[in-house]
Amino acid sequence: RQKDILYSLHATIICPYCLKPIDPAELTKDHEPPLSRGGKRDQWVYACKKCNNTKGSLTADEFLEWKRLEHLRNGGR
Repeated sequence: RQKDILYSLHATIICPYCLKPIDPAELTKDHEPPLSRGGKRDQWVYACKKCNNTKGSLTADEFLEWKRLEHLRNGGR
């Protein structure tokens, strides 16, 4: 499996959305742009499961803007 190969090489993969290292058990492929928005199956990035599930059918730009606004709504926390 590709996940196993990457981690056997001691690769550290960083989620492009939360900028945290991704634990092997939490590694997912995020289609960017989303398949539902015209993306192709070979257009993807690695992302953590939490961000990928939260992002849903948003584009990367839309999701990052949503995260920024959510951060501000929570008083910068």
